[in-house]
Amino acid sequence: DTLFAKAIWGRNEDAVVANLQDDGLELIQARHPLLSKKEAVLNDYRLENPYRSILISGPNTGGKSVSLKTIGLAVLLTHSACPVIAEKANVMFVDQVFVDIGDQQSIEKSLSSFSLVLLDELGSQTDPLEGESLAMAILDNLREKGAWVIATTHFSRLKKYGSKHNDTLMASVEFDLESLKPTYRYKEHIIGESNALAIAKRLELDDSILDAAF
Repeated sequence: DTLFAKAIWGRNEDAVVANLQDDGLELIQARHPLLSKKEAVLNDYRLENPYRSILISGPNTGGKSVSLKTIGLAVLLTHSACPVIAEKANVMFVDQVFVDIGDQQSIEKSLSSFSLVLLDELGSQTDPLEGESLAMAILDNLREKGAWVIATTHFSRLKKYGSKHNDTLMASVEFDLESLKPTYRYKEHIIGESNALAIAKRLELDDSILDAAF
């Protein structure tokens, strides 16, 4: 019954059975399982040699966390013998998955070389300067341990940090400056802007406040 339930769900969602491999990840035209087929923006995600980390930047509500969760769920679904919602999926084997999403979570200290670590807005719940420094120290520690890492950030210093390391893939979620709306498209090798003022304008924040901010 379990196998048939997984197969029926996969067929209904146009999912595929991922290839479980020793190294690297590739998701082609993937979407989060809870997003509508009709409305979801499909994206390609890759984490292949020489990269072991992805650092995703870009605006709020632009899809950074959705990208992080889509990758994480694809790994968990594959390891649970469930189909992955994508046209093609190759997923690396991991023996542990650690997640820090929101401010009520904690990260385990001991990681094996096969760990996947998902970090949403790393270091954001404290003073920005201290948060940036702490975030870089955490990423250094995870990189030294050889863990696979997917992280999101708004921090400028963290974006510069990522661009200096050959094993870190810089990525962004796209923002349309003309319509002042996110496109939810994931882009590799791009450092994204937060566009906080543009988003505030779209949300109709009082003009006097925006003028003062500019």
